[in-house]
Amino acid sequence: MDLDLASHAAGSGDPERAMTLVYEAGLRACIAILAKAGYRLRSGEGHHRAALEAAVAVVGDEIEIGISRLDDARRRRNQSLYGIGRPAGAEELRRLTADAKVLMARARPRATG
Repeated sequence: MDLDLASHAAGSGDPERAMTLVYEAGLRACIAILAKAGYRLRSGEGHHRAALEAAVAVVGDEIEIGISRLDDARRRRNQSLYGIGRPAGAEELRRLTADAKVLMARARPRATG
């Protein structure tokens, strides 16, 4: 749902909101990856960054570049809350969306059978 909303926001000329929504999708995927591995993230100062770092620890280096871009989006989101953010470019948003989709696929339960 976050990615659908991000697509709508980007199409409506609001790339900053789109970037925030894609970030939220990636964050949720990281939290789901941790839950799938049996970990529970506690809410508190620094928990977003902890979720990103822990997802790399659980999955491995293959998601490190995507997580790095997600961490950049996290910092941009924080800056935009204080009115000092910079606009997101279309290519940057496209890459981040692809990264979020990879994380979402990793978070899905594996089919048994």
